[in-house]
Amino acid sequence: MLKKVFLNLTLYPLLIGWTTVAIILALPLAFTIKIFTFWKFDRTIRYLIWLYGKGWLKIVSLFVRIKVEISEKSDIKPPCVLVANHLSFFDVYLMAALPFSNIVFVVKDWPFKIWFYAPFMRLAGYLNVERYSLDDIVCGAQEILSSNAAILFFPEGHRSRDGRLGRFYSGAFKIAFELGVPVVPVCIRGTDVFLAPGQFLFNYSEIVIKIGQPVEVKQFESHLSLKRYVKQLFNIGLKGG
Repeated sequence: MLKKVFLNLTLYPLLIGWTTVAIILALPLAFTIKIFTFWKFDRTIRYLIWLYGKGWLKIVSLFVRIKVEISEKSDIKPPCVLVANHLSFFDVYLMAALPFSNIVFVVKDWPFKIWFYAPFMRLAGYLNVERYSLDDIVCGAQEILSSNAAILFFPEGHRSRDGRLGRFYSGAFKIAFELGVPVVPVCIRGTDVFLAPGQFLFNYSEIVIKIGQPVEVKQFESHLSLKRYVKQLFNIGLKGG
């Protein structure tokens, strides 16, 4: 119990401090980076969000082990569709472990209601799945992928409440199949213990993020067969295979 109290009394101030610094410096840094890179503003904001996530991972790794396993790192690059299982609010920060920063998240409406994150999510061009039809998201995804970015989905649609893999929705796989880009599975373990759904206190737990080999869509007859295959990969990964 004392260890858990120490963890939260130490980790929360560090994360709040890092978030405060990141918010204050975000726009000045964004304009500075844009001047030197000539990136579009949304691309610049996505890079800063990636760096911010890396800061979270560095801080958390002072207290718990975060193990990152990347299969054939050189082959994992945009454009692609990233799909990750969803156990905890902390999962989104783990995406900073990916070897590139140009990632557009497709998420539900509620993260856009967090006042200190919402402006940056909009500036980054993140897609609110509850505000757009699938056809609109497909069009948006086509534009994102054509700009050499990746698009990320949590295909379960919500966080698992019992740690088990839920039903996969078809949107991510339909987009990948129709646009001919690979699917990269991102398997997460341990975050449901570290920060359980509906709880605010951190717990000691090893966290593992396994970034799998890109799955080429040409070998599949439909987006449904692609979805079934990728879900099998997750079932293996969640068992530690």
